[in-house]
Amino acid sequence: MRRSDTIVGKVIRLIGLIGLIGLMGACSSKQEPVEPEEPQEEMPIGFRATVESESNSRGGTRAETLPGDGELTTPLLKELGFGVYCWYTGSKNVIFTDDKGTTPQLHISNYAQYMLMRNQKVEWKNASWTYDPPKYWPVDPTEKLTLRAYAPYTSYLTADDKGMPLLPVVVKADDYHNGTQHDPVWGTGKLVQTTGAEEGEYYPDNPEPPEEPVYPDNKKYGSHYNNITYKMSGDWRDNPNDHDPADTRNGTIDWYFHHGMAKLVFWGLLDDKSLQPTAKITSIKLTPLYNQGLLNISSPTGSDTEKPIWPIEERSGEMEVELLGWDTTNETEQDLQHSQIGKLDNTEPNDGWTLLTEKGLLIIPRDYSQTPMKLTVTIYNQATSSNVTMSTDITQNFLGNTIYSLRMTVSNVLYVEIDLVKSAFTPWTETSTDHKIYNW
Repeated sequence: MRRSDTIVGKVIRLIGLIGLIGLMGACSSKQEPVEPEEPQEEMPIGFRATVESESNSRGGTRAETLPGDGELTTPLLKELGFGVYCWYTGSKNVIFTDDKGTTPQLHISNYAQYMLMRNQKVEWKNASWTYDPPKYWPVDPTEKLTLRAYAPYTSYLTADDKGMPLLPVVVKADDYHNGTQHDPVWGTGKLVQTTGAEEGEYYPDNPEPPEEPVYPDNKKYGSHYNNITYKMSGDWRDNPNDHDPADTRNGTIDWYFHHGMAKLVFWGLLDDKSLQPTAKITSIKLTPLYNQGLLNISSPTGSDTEKPIWPIEERSGEMEVELLGWDTTNETEQDLQHSQIGKLDNTEPNDGWTLLTEKGLLIIPRDYSQTPMKLTVTIYNQATSSNVTMSTDITQNFLGNTIYSLRMTVSNVLYVEIDLVKSAFTPWTETSTDHKIYNW
């Protein structure tokens, strides 16, 4: 569909025409008319997004689920698509309450002349990200758009009191062993420079000599697409002065996705005092967990200390989740990828620690400092052919976009040590013409 055939195209042309008429009327016969900036060619808004997981490289789809699946890999993103919001604000800048660009000072409708995209579904078709009908950049290259994105796509989002979208998240107790874990993510751009001559521009990927190499955070963290013009899209950001020949990626918005959930990874070790050299874990129970909440897709991503925003009043539920281990009746593994644990041994990989959940349990973030989480582990006592159950309380504040390693030492009591494996992000790298993003 041509832009001139759309209502959006007509509105933008009308705005430009009215502005030009007003300008001409203000000029006297003795004044030279001011030349407006030359309109750009009609340019559709394009998108690019790639997600690959360092912790789940299998990259399957929902049709081939395994226990713990659900992390948003590239194949799953292409299968489910992502959603985009886009506000056209003309010459207005949206003013935000903080320097991270998360919350407008006023309702977004006070800035926007109209919504260019309202939960627009973007799908992977014919080897590219597409949507219909197409929307276009303003013909005036100084006019601005503000954008938000999330995945996987859903038909319903709500909004906060500033009109910014919130993503509803609902999880079930059996998601882990059904292979249907939910992994909500939100999108930003790369990190933007805040000082110097290039203030407001993305950090370049490969600065030209004699410039100093850019520190890794230029890809590690991100900034929101607030008040974006056409010349802030595609490679204009990376190479603002190098466009000869013209860059075919101009007009493209590159989405970098970040994770809303916290991930729990379980390790097991048998205490040296045990009379048996090994034991088998038959289940791990966690309670209480939230089963619903709202993820703010305008959450900050400027550093590893910034975590996704989940309004506390919108989180609820007292759900118990049980990960099943060794099935003593059928003698098979169930939810846990490995259930047999041994004693500390420096000659063994990981000093004898067993990684029980390779895929990890995704949970809605929750602070257990006031009301502890109860962790219950059941092991099979081979000597007596019976199960032994033990519990402990956990008072950790589990934050989103972070992996937590729960190292459980099983003896006559249960001891758990919690480590932050990776805080927020691992570096982004670029492969061919797409961006490769590590999940956690």
